Amino acid sequence: EGFKAGALNFALNQTAKDAEVVAVIDSDYVVERDWLRALVPAFADPRIAIVQAPQDYRDAGESAFKAMAYAEYRGFFQIGMVTRNERNAIIQHGTMTLVRRDVLENVSRWAEWCICEDAELGLSIFEAGYEASYTSRSYGRGLMPDTFIDYKKQRFRWAYGAMQILKAHWGFLTSSHRNQLAPGQRYHFVAGWLPWLADGFNLLFNFAALGWSIAMITSPTKIDPPLMMFSVLPLSLFVFKIVKLVHLYRSAVGANVRQTIAAAVAGMAG
Repeated sequence: EGFKAGALNFALNQTAKDAEVVAVIDSDYVVERDWLRALVPAFADPRIAIVQAPQDYRDAGESAFKAMAYAEYRGFFQIGMVTRNERNAIIQHGTMTLVRRDVLENVSRWAEWCICEDAELGLSIFEAGYEASYTSRSYGRGLMPDTFIDYKKQRFRWAYGAMQILKAHWGFLTSSHRNQLAPGQRYHFVAGWLPWLADGFNLLFNFAALGWSIAMITSPTKIDPPLMMFSVLPLSLFVFKIVKLVHLYRSAVGANVRQTIAAAVAGMAG
C-alpha cells in the first residue's frame, strides 16, 4: 500500500530508532564504498536536512538509445541541479539521497498520495526551513529504461507527480501559506515544473501550425500566411534555446557535438 512511498515508510518502521540519518538507494544501484564516509559529515551543520548525490547510470554503452538518454540525464544533474543548489532549491530524488531522520519524521515521512514522493519530501523539508547540500560527483550508478516505452512511462510519472506537487503545494509556492521558502526557491520549483504544461501547449501549437499550413496549400485564395511577427517570435525562442543548450552542454557537461544533439533529441522525445 502506498507504492514506493509506502515501502519506504514501512522500512523506516523497521529501522533502528537511534539512526540519525537515513540513506535511500534504488535496488539496481552499485554504490561506491566511500559514499557515506564522504557525505554524512555535511550533517554537522544543523541546518542541513538533505545531502544529495546525482543519479548516474552504468549502461549507457549498451545501445544508441541509452546513449542518447544518458546524454540528456547528464544535463539535468550537471547543470540544472548545480544551478538550483545555489539557491537551496534542488529536486530531491529517490536514490543516492541522505536525509536527517528527525526532520523526515516531522514532515510526515514520504507522501503515499504522490507518485513522486521523493521530490515532494524535498519541497516539504524546504518549506520547514531546512537546507540541502548537493554534490555533482557521482557515488553510485544504476540502470536506465531499456526501451522508449519505459522511458516514456518514466517521463509520464515525473510529469504527473510534478502536477500533483504543484496542486498540493501551490499555496506555499505563491506565499499564500506561511512557510520558510525564499523567493529563489519558489522561482526554481515553479519554473522547473511548469514546462511540463508548456510541452502540452507546444504540441497543440504545432498541430495548429500544421493545420494552418495544410489549409494554405489546399485553399490558397482563402487562407493567408500568418503575420511575420507570429513566426519570428517562436523561431527566435527556438534558436535561443538551441544555442543555450549547445553552450551549456559543451561548457558545463563537457559533451561533444554528437552527445549534445543526442541529448536534445532525447529531451524533445521525452
